[in-house]
Amino acid sequence: MSHSNDHAANHHVDSVGTYIATFGALTILMIATIAAAQVNFGHSIVNNIIAMTIAILKATLVIAIFMAVRRSSGLVKLYAIGGFVWFLLFFIMFCDYATRSWEPVKGWYGEESKVVPDYPHVTDHPGERPEKHDSGH
Repeated sequence: MSHSNDHAANHHVDSVGTYIATFGALTILMIATIAAAQVNFGHSIVNNIIAMTIAILKATLVIAIFMAVRRSSGLVKLYAIGGFVWFLLFFIMFCDYATRSWEPVKGWYGEESKVVPDYPHVTDHPGERPEKHDSGH
């Protein structure tokens, strides 16, 4: 019976004010997300970075306060940080994968498609050297 009492004695409950402040912060971040979605910052990458920054802030609040990671052991904090690092690695990997279609490699397009003409060093046939264009000399 003393084991369960020890566990209950070590369990910390945050105050109502902490939960109200967290709710207020999450509400402000939600409004910021909606406002940022309505504004065009010039390029979609900037919009995505702003949206992801706000989302990570919201996730950090939820994990720290509601999941009680901030009052947990160092191992729990390490695993929580590891989750963010894991997400970052997958995000980088998917960004690389998503931009592969920008490269002018014939194999990534259909057989009937042509290679992007802006790249004179790339030909439609493997092993073929591109023609050298003289500039009138």
